Amino acid sequence: MKRVLLIDDDPVFTSIATQACRDYGFEIESVPSLTQFKLQSLDGYDAFMVDYDLEDGTGDQVLEFLTENKIDRPVAMISATNHVEDADSTVILHPYTFVSKWQDTESFFQELQKVL
Repeated sequence: MKRVLLIDDDPVFTSIATQACRDYGFEIESVPSLTQFKLQSLDGYDAFMVDYDLEDGTGDQVLEFLTENKIDRPVAMISATNHVEDADSTVILHPYTFVSKWQDTESFFQELQKVL
């Protein structure tokens, strides 16, 4: 079972995603902000699910932090908007996918399983 850290500031989505991830075989924990992510010990996680629009930053900043700290793990960027597809591709140095929060559940997890 892969251990995944979800970084998302939406408590409703976090609750739904946490249960659904468990149903699809992921062990998941979450933090609600970029600040808390940076304080978290990341050693035990196999992958990261990152909401692009955080209250205190963006998914690009999460990718930059991972790169600066030489943490090379798969990342699934998630968003309810599509502007994340225009994100700065120069900071994407990890196995990576974009998943829309509006996708149906099966498609959402098929995309996650490809990269995570």
